[in-house]
Formats: sequence, C-alpha cells, structure tokens
Amino acid sequence: MSEVIAIYKYEKTNENDLSFEKGERLTILKHTTDHNWAIARNQLGEEGLIPLTFVEPEFEPHWLHGQISREEADTLLQGRKPGSFLVRASCRFTGDYTLCVVTRQESERIGQSEVVQEDKTEPPEGPVQLYHIHTIVRENGFTPCTFYSLDQTHLFPSLRKLIEYYQVADRGLAHTLTDPVADQRRERLNYLRQRHWIQRDDVTFGQKLGHGEFG
Repeated sequence: MSEVIAIYKYEKTNENDLSFEKGERLTILKHTTDHNWAIARNQLGEEGLIPLTFVEPEFEPHWLHGQISREEADTLLQGRKPGSFLVRASCRFTGDYTLCVVTRQESERIGQSEVVQEDKTEPPEGPVQLYHIHTIVRENGFTPCTFYSLDQTHLFPSLRKLIEYYQVADRGLAHTLTDPVADQRRERLNYLRQRHWIQRDDVTFGQKLGHGEFG
C-alpha cells in the first residue's frame, strides 16, 4: 500500500469509482491491469477506483530538510548561487514550514537592472530570504484536506506543487527557485538502505554450527 495526494478534484462517473477532493489523502490498495487506474481507500474507509493522473505519490522531496535550525539552513546555503533553496520544518509554528531562498546581494542591483558579474563561475553569496509556508487544513464534508500556501490565497495540495509554482519567474518571490539543495543526510541513509540492508526474505537459514566460547 502507498499514500497519494489528490492534485485535482474527481467526481466519479460510475458506481465503482471513488470521488475525492483536491488535497485529499488516499491509500492505494491495488493496481489494476489498466495502469491509469487503481483501487484506493479514503480516510472515511470508502473504497473505489481512482484515476492515477489525478493524484501524486506522497513522499518527502529531496529539498525538504525536516527539523533544522535557521543557522543550519544558512550554512547549507552559504556560498550558493541566487535561486538556491531548501524547505525546513518551522521552528516557531508547529506543522508549518519555512522556505529558504538565496537572493542577489543589494550591491548587484542598480535600480531595476542587475550589474553583470565579471566572474560568473563563482557567484557571490547572497542573503537568504525566508518565507513562511502555512499548512492549512480544511474540512470538506467529513474529509479533511491539507493545503500549503505562502500568502494563504494560492493554495497547493502538496509542498512539491507549491515549489513547482514558484520555479516560474515573476510570481512574487525575491528570486525564482532554480537550484534545490538536497538533504544529504537523508540521501546517504537511503543509499545505505538500498546498498547494505538485506531483506529478511532474501535470508536463508541453515544449520547452526555451534555455540559457546569457541563456537
């Protein structure tokens, strides 16, 4: 079983389907022979077929760093070019997040134009701008739907969708999001799990050779 988030609203077209709202979380129970559909269950325990093009997997993106301090985030972003970003859990608001973005230094700007840097191979470190990502839970009937927003007006069903929106220029940030900074600790842990952990089903138990001080 896997968890997914609805990125669009879906109204069922026959009795075997399962309707859901944008932002609703569903559990995939079984995939069908048609790769575009799966059997899923909502949080009320109702089951039915859902179109997989209307949902996305719920997973932690590589730019999500969990509970780290502002100082740790600044260290990770130090020396990186403008547009570099990461998301961390908010230290002040439980359940919310903080978007940290490297912006251009004021010395690089003259009015509305930017000064061309002589050495573009080593972009100067810019200041880090912080944005509060609000986690908004709304009840849709008996089903809670979770959204994420910077301005509490533009609502997104997942953090990934929010980031994708602000990766387009001129959408209100001090700098467009261009270069995600990955959580290296989680990536290393995932690497170790994939490379060095042995699944129990892969282990075959044989005869015990001995025991005691000398085996």
